[in-house]
Amino acid sequence: QIKSRTQGPMSEKTSPSFKEGESMVLQEQVQDCFWKVNRGGSVSTVLLLEVDPLMDEKTRLALVKYISEFEVSAKSGSSRKTSGASEKSPLKSKDAERSSTKSKDDQKSPLRGKESKKKTSADSRKRLPRSVVEELERRSKKGLMLEQNSVSAQSSNDSQTFNVVEMQSTMKQIEDELTSLKRDMELIVKAWAATYEVQPHEVATTSQLQIPKSPEVMMFEKMLESPYLPQAQAFSPTVGTGSVTVLGRGDSAFDTKSPTESKNEVALAPARKMPLQFLLNPIFNLNAIKQEHHDLLTSLSFNVLAIDQSFKSSEKCEHYLVMLLMRMFLDLGLVKEFNIDEVTLYRFIATCCRRYRNVPFHNFFHAFNVTQTMYYFLTTGKCLHVLDKKAALAMLVATLCHDLDHPGLNNGFLIQAGLRIGTLHKRSTLENHHLLVGMSIIAQPECNIFANIPQQDIRVLNEYIRDLILATDLSLHGVILRNMEGRKKRIFKEYMSSKPNLDHEDKVSVMTMIMKCADLSNEIRNPDISNKWATRINREFFAQCDLEKELNLKVSAWMDYKKIILAKEQMNFIGGLCMPLYKCLACVFPVLNECVDQMTKNKQGWEKRFSSFYTTPEQQQDAACQKESIWKENEAKGKDLFGLLAKMKTN
Repeated sequence: QIKSRTQGPMSEKTSPSFKEGESMVLQEQVQDCFWKVNRGGSVSTVLLLEVDPLMDEKTRLALVKYISEFEVSAKSGSSRKTSGASEKSPLKSKDAERSSTKSKDDQKSPLRGKESKKKTSADSRKRLPRSVVEELERRSKKGLMLEQNSVSAQSSNDSQTFNVVEMQSTMKQIEDELTSLKRDMELIVKAWAATYEVQPHEVATTSQLQIPKSPEVMMFEKMLESPYLPQAQAFSPTVGTGSVTVLGRGDSAFDTKSPTESKNEVALAPARKMPLQFLLNPIFNLNAIKQEHHDLLTSLSFNVLAIDQSFKSSEKCEHYLVMLLMRMFLDLGLVKEFNIDEVTLYRFIATCCRRYRNVPFHNFFHAFNVTQTMYYFLTTGKCLHVLDKKAALAMLVATLCHDLDHPGLNNGFLIQAGLRIGTLHKRSTLENHHLLVGMSIIAQPECNIFANIPQQDIRVLNEYIRDLILATDLSLHGVILRNMEGRKKRIFKEYMSSKPNLDHEDKVSVMTMIMKCADLSNEIRNPDISNKWATRINREFFAQCDLEKELNLKVSAWMDYKKIILAKEQMNFIGGLCMPLYKCLACVFPVLNECVDQMTKNKQGWEKRFSSFYTTPEQQQDAACQKESIWKENEAKGKDLFGLLAKMKTN
C-alpha cells in the first residue's frame, strides 16, 4: 500500500461505461473499486482488500474484467496524452527551453536558487508517504528549510525511518489480533466439540480444526486424568448409591463431555461441566456491582452466603461473584501493574469457579470467602505494607485456586481408598492436586493471566503459588506457627519502618502464615456467619463417614456424627488451631487484633452452648476428656518449613 501511494493516481477517470443489463450490485462494486484505484491504490491491492468474499463467482469475474480493462485503458490513455501534448504544442517546447534557461540563471542568482530549492522539495514531497509529507510541512512552517543537496537524502532516510516505525506498529497490532483470533478459534472448536459430543481426537478432522497443544498442557492433562478413580481391584464400590457418582470423563482442565464407557468415581459430588460457549464472548459490567458489596470487601462483615441466597439462579450468583473477584484485582492495581487483559481475567476466574465441585464446604463459595479474607488482610490489615505487588498477585491467585476440584474427602480417605490421586501424590495429596489444576487453567491460552509478565517474574510467581497452596495442608500447621514465632519480632520491626525490606525467607514466612489464617477464617466473623460455615464443614465430615462405611473402609471415629459433639469440636477448632495462628499474626500486624477479639467471642458462645447440653460437672468432664477430634491430623515432622515445602511438592 505504501508503494502504491507513492506512484500517484492512475487516471482522473472516475466511472466506467457499463454494458446494458449489468446488475446494480456489480456497478456499485466497480464504482467503489474505481474510487479506490483513483486514490492511489493498485488494482491487485484493491481487489484483494475490497472485494466482498461472499460475492458469487460470476460477479467477481466481471468485476475483475472491468477493473483490468480500466487499468490498461488508463495507462495507454495517459501515455498518448503525454506524447500528443509534447508533439502538438509548440508552446510546451518553448516553455521547456525557458525552464532550462531559468535553471542556468538560478545557478548564478542565489535568490532564484532558493526558489528552485523550494520547488525541488515540493516535488520530492509528492513522491513521499503522507507521514513524511506532514513532517516536512511541519518543519517548513517553523522555518526549518532544508538545504537542496540534503533534501533527497534526508527525505529517503526519514521515509525509511517512518516506514520502519509504522511497519513495526502495524506488525504488533496484527500479532495481537492473530493471537486473539487464535484463542477464540480454539474456544470455538472446544465449544463445538462440547455441544455435539465429539471426542478430542475426533475434533481435528481437518487441518483448520487442529488445535496444537503445548507439552505443558499435555502433561497437565495426563497428570489430571481421572484422579478419583480407584486403582484396579482396589475395591468395588456400589455404583449409584450413597456418595459414589457415575461420571463419564476424566478430569482434565476443560472436560465437558462424557465418553461411551462410564467409570466409577469416588467423590461427594461430580465434576461440573465447563460452558465454553459462555467464555467465547464474556459479557460483564463491573458497574453492576452494588456499592455496599464493594465497600464490604475490605471488612469482615462480608457474607457470601447471603449473596448466594439473594439470587434465584446459581449461575447468576457465580457471575456476580466473579465480577467481585475481578474488582479485587483491579482495586489492588494488579491489572495495570501486570498488564492483565480483563477478558482473560474473567475467563480465568470463571473457569476456576466451574472447577469447584458442589460439595457441602470445599466449594466455590469457600474459595471466594478465603480470597475475600486475603483481600481484607492485604488492605485493611496492612499486610501489603511489607509485601509487593508480585506477592499480592500470587496470594490472590493461590487463595482462588487452593481447593480446586476438591472431592469433599480428606487426604487420609484418598490414600486409604486406593485412588489414583493417592498414588500420584504421596505427600499433601489434595494440595498438590489443587496446585496442578490451577496451573493447568493458567496454561490454557484463553485463561493465561501471566501472558504479559516476563518469564523471570512468572517463575517467582509459580514458586509463591506452590508454597502458598501447599501451606494449607493441616499437617504443616505446627511448623508454620513455630517458624513465624521465631521471626515475628524482626518482621514487626520492618513493618514499623517506612520502607520495609524483607528477605526472601521472611517474605515467604509472612505469606504462608497469612494464607494459613485466611484458610481458617470462618471463626473471625460474627456468629451469624461463622455458625453456618461450621454446619457446612461438619456436614462434609459426616458425609465422608457415611462413605467410609459404604466402601467398607476404616471409619474415622472423630467424623462419626453419632460420637462427636459439635460444640466441643468448634471449641477445639478455635482454641487449638485458629487462636494461636491469629495471635502470632496480630503481633506483626496489630490491626488484626479485631480478628482475635471476634474469635474469643465466638469461642465463648460455643462454651455456653456446650454447658447447656451437659448440665452437671461430671457430664462436662466426661465430654471434655474425649481425646479424638475432627481436627486431629498427623503433624509433619521437622522444623524447617522451606525444606518441608520442597519435599511435599510433586515434580
